[in-house]
Amino acid sequence: MARTNKADLDVEDPLEWWVRHASDYPILSKMAFDLFSYPAMSAECERVFSQTNKVITDERNRLSSGTVAAIECQKHLLRSGMLA
Repeated sequence: MARTNKADLDVEDPLEWWVRHASDYPILSKMAFDLFSYPAMSAECERVFSQTNKVITDERNRLSSGTVAAIECQKHLLRSGMLA
């Protein structure tokens, strides 16, 4: 973090900071995007479970939990505009 000046740390939205600095900290930014993609409300969790049922079908019943989590994370990032 020594490369980051103090003024740059004064941000309203931490996710915005990670978007701007993703190229500086590629591994940490991926971890931050994963962390920020978790829903903040229980209603959102219910929507995620409902949407996950569309991912896990009879034809795709052998997907690992990690693969399902990666698919859901990618869908969230695409919907939020963080991925093009």
